[in-house]
Amino acid sequence: MIFGLCFKTRRPNLLAQAASIAVANGGALYIPRMASVWQDTAGATPVTAVEQTVGRMLDLSGSGYHLTQATAPARGSYSARVNLITNSEFPNGLTDAPSRGGLITASSLTGYAGAIAFGHDGTATSFAYKSSSATQPTRLSAVVRMTDGLAPTFGASISGADCDFAFVQNGVALSPNIVENLGGGLYRVTTPLVASGPNTGVVKYSTNSSRTFVVTGYQQSLGAPQQRYQRITTAADYDTSGFPEYLKTEVDDSMTSATGGGGTAGTCLIWAGRLTGGAGTARNIWSDRGALSGYIVRIENTNALSLLAGNGTAFSNATTAAGTAVVGDVYIGTAFDDGTNLSVQINNDTPVTIARPAVTAGSAGFTFGSSNTAPSEYLPANTVGLAYFRNTAGTAVQRDVFKRLFAQLAGVTL
Repeated sequence: MIFGLCFKTRRPNLLAQAASIAVANGGALYIPRMASVWQDTAGATPVTAVEQTVGRMLDLSGSGYHLTQATAPARGSYSARVNLITNSEFPNGLTDAPSRGGLITASSLTGYAGAIAFGHDGTATSFAYKSSSATQPTRLSAVVRMTDGLAPTFGASISGADCDFAFVQNGVALSPNIVENLGGGLYRVTTPLVASGPNTGVVKYSTNSSRTFVVTGYQQSLGAPQQRYQRITTAADYDTSGFPEYLKTEVDDSMTSATGGGGTAGTCLIWAGRLTGGAGTARNIWSDRGALSGYIVRIENTNALSLLAGNGTAFSNATTAAGTAVVGDVYIGTAFDDGTNLSVQINNDTPVTIARPAVTAGSAGFTFGSSNTAPSEYLPANTVGLAYFRNTAGTAVQRDVFKRLFAQLAGVTL
């Protein structure tokens, strides 16, 4: 999702306001940043670098509902990575393109650690591909400078003479649909979303135009919005400046608080982040569920946001339309029980509301990232922020504070 934000210089009043609202409403506030996450549950070993695992995340509200995970393999990690390419530039020349061929040579572009020059003779097909950790559909982009200094062009035929070059991802040739002028003869070109694969990069067919170019700055990123370029050297060594910090949870990661659950008079949960997997399955964001009691906020197998409230016999649920929470995009989800209705909303879409049941108390604590009653329904996601109210939904004005704060941290506009 994104990172390296400093709360002392960016919206400190909004953060303080959010923390004050959360504690006043009996709830909690979680924002993954280096000062609020620890590698162990006791808070003795701080997180000091990206990609370290998180055993404890502080509740910034002051309520003391800190989240912990005692089982090391079930811990998420602190991250700021948005580019899923491994080694995005070419500091070692051609060897940084594990799969390569044709008329390519090591080159350079000012401001980047190496580049690859593509020639053309009308006979050879040239390509330079890199490996990737992506498992979901991504956008592929690269930075290019044409030898003639003009913008690259892409015609109707990917392999035709009206096209300067193409991208390949998962064995599929793609023509860019975005060409961004970076100045100084540099252009960033980007493809639409497509299924990811191990060989990802640029190809110039023998039948393409005769124009030659230099390319570097490969990027593969999830969903929307389009993200600025992030230099990656290794999986744990990359540019974090200005990219959002997040807690990365995967197939079996979760955290719990031993206290803070069990509300019956109302609740509110606001979550911001990027879904990274699990499409077509139920994924729990937050829960203090008992057998058929308490609350659950989750992404349903229909890829919709849902709030469930149990009366001891059954659950009632308010659910957004199917497909409103797809993998890859950044969302701010709001779910609340105001004592009269259950309501759910994605970003600023029209809320979905139903009458609430008489809620029976769930568990004394709560779980983030999986079911509260069994190790299941995990949440593969990059979480930028999470806020929770107990026994109240707060006010619309209060909820808006968290949505605005989380939107800033995630780098999106509602």
